[in-house]
Amino acid sequence: MRPELRHAFLKLSLHAEICAAVCNAINRGLFRGEMPIKDICSASGLASARASDVERMLVAGQDCGLFERRSELGWASVKGRDFTDLALMLEAASLYRQEVHEEQNIVEVVLTRPPRPCKLEEALDAAGYASAILENTVDVFMSMAISASQRFAVMTPFLDELGAKQLVELFRRVPTGVTKVLIVRYMHGAPPLSLVGIKEELRELDVRVFDYWLPRSGSDGYETFHAKVILTDSNVAYVGSANMTETSFFYSMEMGLLVKGQAAGVVGRVVDEICRIAKRRNMGQ
Repeated sequence: MRPELRHAFLKLSLHAEICAAVCNAINRGLFRGEMPIKDICSASGLASARASDVERMLVAGQDCGLFERRSELGWASVKGRDFTDLALMLEAASLYRQEVHEEQNIVEVVLTRPPRPCKLEEALDAAGYASAILENTVDVFMSMAISASQRFAVMTPFLDELGAKQLVELFRRVPTGVTKVLIVRYMHGAPPLSLVGIKEELRELDVRVFDYWLPRSGSDGYETFHAKVILTDSNVAYVGSANMTETSFFYSMEMGLLVKGQAAGVVGRVVDEICRIAKRRNMGQ
């Protein structure tokens, strides 16, 4: 493959469908000389509503010498460039993306609504976002616990009495033989009071507790976390705003993303390293 063709393909692959249509218009003699974007859309068989997409493609194509802006509104193709092979390659890329390719990451929105009557829920319903579209936080956490096959980890900086009970219930749902991990903060070496209240249950459930609150040597500062993470194996991860507290579960609007795929693996590696550097706490003490 000619280097300039490869460069153009890589540069324009994000605009594959649009660019293939414009290249075919050039090959058929429908895009000649200087033309405004709306006429380029028409010549390429594209809806005028896609004018902004066409302009972004033309700007990208200008960077690799395929198109040039002649005036504020007018664009032209550069003579002597191979638009035939490029159109064929981009059509193939567009077809692959539409018919074959599966996204490496699947993302869903997870939401906790304030109690009813809820202004937010009314607004979402009015906007056409039915309840089924937005997953409920508690339901998602329970499903993640039940489906774990290797590891189930909870990383929460805030924990109160009701949240602690909910936490125990999550760990109870984890199948036998699955590693259970809890990452919390022992501020200045002191455990959260609500954690002390469930230490017997955590010990019985064989939950490994890690304290990610690390004083910095030679200073008064410390290293800790504010992230809220639930991890099933390294395949599914929740990252969001929900703490293990009564407020988060029942009163506040909390939102997060449930990620499946490569991004969940990245979250898993971060959790691995946190467990490596954090202090392991003995619930028997």
